[in-house]
Amino acid sequence: MNAVEKMRAGDFVYGTMSRLIANPGYVRISADSGLDFQIFDMEHGAYSIADIADVLAVSRALPFTTFVRIPELSKAWVSRVLDAGADGIMLPMVETETQAKQFAYWAKYTPLGNRGLAIGLGATGYKGQTEPAAYMAAANTDTVTIAQIETTTGVDNVEAIAATPGIDVLLVGPGDLSTSLGCPLQMDAPELHEAIDKVAKSATGHGKIFGMHAGLPLLESYVPKGLRMVSHATDVIMLAQALKSIHQKCVEISTG
Repeated sequence: MNAVEKMRAGDFVYGTMSRLIANPGYVRISADSGLDFQIFDMEHGAYSIADIADVLAVSRALPFTTFVRIPELSKAWVSRVLDAGADGIMLPMVETETQAKQFAYWAKYTPLGNRGLAIGLGATGYKGQTEPAAYMAAANTDTVTIAQIETTTGVDNVEAIAATPGIDVLLVGPGDLSTSLGCPLQMDAPELHEAIDKVAKSATGHGKIFGMHAGLPLLESYVPKGLRMVSHATDVIMLAQALKSIHQKCVEISTG
């Protein structure tokens, strides 16, 4: 099963986020590592739509799942990334039911939404479709919408967001959420945990998937509370750690 199928079955899925590496080979390395998914971050990363199309083409040829975080809510971003072949779209800073409904409207095919039908692109493996109705129905299940909750307003409205048809995942961004709460990057702040608890309860209460991109201690603390989409670290952090480790080991062998 791919990551989307595992999540819908209630299983854990594990992944990380990329903001720097655009080489499609990185998808192959990620798949070989045992990870279930990569999130390519177009909100903070410098990726072009061409970069994303290239990595998605490789991902779709592998048993691997690739999500894309778009920079803002617009039909153009949602349509182009999905048509390029993303298995799901993450929308940052979802704060209202209206935003959630618009997101689902553009990301899901009829009858759940009004996504435009574009055959012969990455989403269909660059092939035509002899049964478009069946394809659209399957795509509504196989392609997920990830609403990122990372502001106090989003937490205040999380029940309505979670209840929105066509929203599949509620994913907490604790960095921005802690900043919005007035305790920037204080991952042990009681007000942060209270807010995340509310998101977790809303997600599970409405049958949605609960996810979080965070450090390991915070992730571990929310597994008992329904966390299933587990995302940790970024390519920048991993590269920095690996290079520092190589430097340290080379110094050790050369200095005795």
